[in-house]
Formats: sequence, structure tokens, C-alpha cells
Amino acid sequence: DYLPPFLSVGMRFGAVAVCLAPFAPYPRGHTRALAISGLLLGVGHFGLLFLGMQFTDVGISSVINRFGGVLLAILGVAVLGEVVSIRLWAGLAISMAGVVVLVADSQQFGASLTSTTALGAVILLISSSSWSLATVYMKAALANVSTVGQLAWVAFYSVPGCLFCSWLFESDQLSALQSAPLAAWIGFSYTVIGSSLVAYGLWYELVKRCPVSRLSPFLFLMPIVGVAAGIVFRGEQLTVMRGFGTLLILFAMRLSL
Repeated sequence: DYLPPFLSVGMRFGAVAVCLAPFAPYPRGHTRALAISGLLLGVGHFGLLFLGMQFTDVGISSVINRFGGVLLAILGVAVLGEVVSIRLWAGLAISMAGVVVLVADSQQFGASLTSTTALGAVILLISSSSWSLATVYMKAALANVSTVGQLAWVAFYSVPGCLFCSWLFESDQLSALQSAPLAAWIGFSYTVIGSSLVAYGLWYELVKRCPVSRLSPFLFLMPIVGVAAGIVFRGEQLTVMRGFGTLLILFAMRLSL
């Protein structure tokens, strides 16, 4: 609502790099892999994610973003040679159905398809694919880099691309920064601390330790958490459709394990 997407992502990764770089020596010999990871994750995923969300609605965004979990399993098989059971494929398919059911009764999901929302959907699809590619690439190319090192230096290499895209596609950045209310900065701080430092720190560690295809089903917990947060913090209702979608996803996770 307040900060341009590429600018806010560039600032976010800049803050992460400043926080962690002093504790993570530069991983020599990995410059190319770090730069590619930064482009895929910073510009390709997060930049396009916030850009695409400006053109479409939350429901469609939730469905398309979960495509990354399915693509992650496919890339795990095709690129990393992982073996995936039929139960896991079935679980991913049921999880996707559960996400659709979960958001189907949302008023935002009912927006008519226009050229604008279609553009947003395409951008989000590219963003989701870029995230999956980044995860698989980092597992293969940055396996010898510590988790803190990955967080710090992938963030560092994400900044230039994001700021360049902000200069190219966005305007009035300074006035947006000056007029952003406290709520915007609280949200920004959460993306730095809660999402990047804590959640992505745990995610990078899991990717280093586990086959990525085995992690895919857990990504479908995100829309459940989103619905629960809407109920607790925004007074939204727990409808029959949302309850059924949640049960579908939980059943699919159990089937996948």
C-alpha cells in the first residue's frame, strides 16, 4: 500500500545483509552462484511477488504461489535426482485442491478475470517458478556455504538488481519513504526479522539437510496460517469451506509423509 515493491525488497535485503554480513565471512569461490541466487530470489521471486500482488487479488495469489511447492518437487526429481513416491505426488495434488477450496469463498477470490488480473497471475507464476529454481540451485551450488553465509550474501547480491528495477519501473520513491506510516515500517521490520532472518534461516537449513521434494508438502501450511491469522487478528470467519480446505491440506500432508 505504501512502499514500491522493488524498492521495499531491495531495502529488506539490504537490512538483512547489514545485520548478518559481520558474522559471515565472504564465501570465496562462490561469487557467481551468489549473484545468480540473488537475482532469482531477490528480483525474480520477491520483487515480482509484490509487483504481481498489486494487479490481482489475495485468493488468486494464494493459489498461484503454492504452485512453487509442486514445481519444487518436480525440480528435485529432474535436477537433483530425488525419488518421489506416488503418495507424495497424490498429497501435492490434494493440497492444491485444498488451497483452492480454502480461498474459494473469499470475496477477493471472486474478482472477474480481466487483462490486469491475468497479467498479475502471469507475474506471480514467474515469481513462484523463480523461487523454486532458486531453492534447487542454492542446494546444488551453495551446499558448502553456511546458512548464515547464504542469508547474508544472497541478500547482498539481491540488492543491486532490486534497486535497478526500482529505478527503471518505479517513481516517487523518496516521497513514498517520507509519507509511509508507522504501520508500513512495522510490516517492513517483520519481513526483515520474522521472514528473512528467522523463517528463511530455518528454511535454508532444512534445504541443506533434506531432499527438497520432502519439504514441498509443508509449504501448503502457509495458506492455513494465513487464514488462521485472518481469523485471529482481522475478525474473519471460519467458514465451512475454509475448514474443509484446511482438513484437505492436513490430510494431504499426512498422506505425503
